[in-house]
Amino acid sequence: IFKRADGTFEEASGDPMRQNYFHVLRHIRVCPGMRADGTIDSTMLSDWINEAQRLCRDRDRENIGNVYIGQILANAPIGTDGIWPCEPVRDLLEQLRSPDIKSGIEVKEYNIRNAATRALPEGDAQERSLAEKYRQHAQILMARWPYTAQVLNGIASICEREADENDQQLLSWDEFGR
Repeated sequence: IFKRADGTFEEASGDPMRQNYFHVLRHIRVCPGMRADGTIDSTMLSDWINEAQRLCRDRDRENIGNVYIGQILANAPIGTDGIWPCEPVRDLLEQLRSPDIKSGIEVKEYNIRNAATRALPEGDAQERSLAEKYRQHAQILMARWPYTAQVLNGIASICEREADENDQQLLSWDEFGR
């Protein structure tokens, strides 16, 4: 469904199922390796990631593949310490240290935040509170999972930008109302 790294499609790009593939990718809501009890099997998760990356690499779509892997990993449950993502995903992020996977997680969070509806005056407070939570969690994880802390700080920055945009929108409405 995506162009190769060189900007071309294979002849099969006319496949009528392409849109279905894209729909499935965008609507995955479960982290690979999820057990019935809601925990993640780290071996299954790692195997899934390795195979997905291999398939993407073989088809010259490694970068976009990693972005979507990140979006799928964004479905990870909360860890045993109450911090998202869970420990097996944190371990994997530390191992891979992929900017594309990080970007995918951030994109998914941005899309989730943008889909949230909130009253305009409260929107900036909600976003700032969420940003603070991500920053606190990043601080807690920094020693053991520094790359995961970078991911959380990246999400915090997204929340702060959203809050700033909400502030600007509110100012515009105030000026309009005068």
